[in-house]
Amino acid sequence: MVLLQSAPSWDLVITLVFVIGVSYGFIMLRDRILVTLLSLYAGMMIATTLAEPIHKFFNGDIALLNKIWVESSASPFLIKLFLFGGTVLLLGAKSGLGGRRSNFSFMELATYSFLNVCIALTAVFSFMEPDVLQGYINASKLVATVVQHQNLWLIAPLVVMLVLGGSAGGRRHPDDY
Repeated sequence: MVLLQSAPSWDLVITLVFVIGVSYGFIMLRDRILVTLLSLYAGMMIATTLAEPIHKFFNGDIALLNKIWVESSASPFLIKLFLFGGTVLLLGAKSGLGGRRSNFSFMELATYSFLNVCIALTAVFSFMEPDVLQGYINASKLVATVVQHQNLWLIAPLVVMLVLGGSAGGRRHPDDY
């Protein structure tokens, strides 16, 4: 009897990320899902802006206060990933907005949750070196779809907010008054 060894494909991993991300979106409630959306945008901005000077510091090219320098082999991808993740977690934890009973419809929650996952994946893939990214694109149709439509994922939440309204379409919860 021949045992077939199989490893999960990247499509399966990406599908699980979507299922977990959308499920988590339903748990987060209205305010938290919008805070997460904003923190994803902020994380992308901070990661792309600060990664180069931090990479130079970790490579010993820039000294802190002209006295402290570090020589390491930190990759630009890992630096961007840590900056992105740290920003998302910090803003999510320190936003001061507690989750409220959701006035979003099922479809609104599903849409925002799906787009949050798309933006997070778009960010991670945009941090990769082109040759590494190409390997993932070749190995997975879902990775190729996320990368190919990255501008759509970044713009779609803004369009959804304009169409549906950023605060549950203007609907208010009685506790808001």
